[in-house]
Amino acid sequence: RGAKSNGGRALFVANVIYGWGLKEQAVKMLWSATDQPGYGFEALGTLARHYQNSRDAEGQFRVFQQLYNLRSNDPDIANNFAFFAGLTGNSIRRADEIAQDNFQRFPDNDNYRATYAFLLIKSGKHSQARAVIQSILRKWKEVPSIAFIQGLLLIHDGKKEAARDVFYSINPDTLTLLEVAYIESLLE
Repeated sequence: RGAKSNGGRALFVANVIYGWGLKEQAVKMLWSATDQPGYGFEALGTLARHYQNSRDAEGQFRVFQQLYNLRSNDPDIANNFAFFAGLTGNSIRRADEIAQDNFQRFPDNDNYRATYAFLLIKSGKHSQARAVIQSILRKWKEVPSIAFIQGLLLIHDGKKEAARDVFYSINPDTLTLLEVAYIESLLE
């Protein structure tokens, strides 16, 4: 109880018990620290790593939504929020706005470009997505986010076998379980 009312103590205890394997209890304690002044950002960072390691897209959406509320001017946080919002089907209109803004402000950032293309694809705007991503599609073998978009565009073009090869080039351990399920549903 005392740890929950003190952000620093909650972070410390959560990290200790997480290390002991009591992940569920640690995650609850970390969430309780997210609204503690001076500790929220650090607690959210720890939660982001937890959900990344767990490959939990919904958890990452929740974390990046709160991080975005704390630091909406950080384009990397905004990009992650937009991607996980699109992937999970949450806050789609806001995600579209953020992705478009990031793309317009930072057109040379491949990840922002890929997120924007992804959200366009999810909205059924395949030709717009292709126009956004076309100039960097050649990088799909080196950049997983671009490979993901390349696979989605190939599915749209009716080239399921080519899409399968592209998707299977992505290390599945780097994908959330929701991304894996989404890819599998497209390849059925």
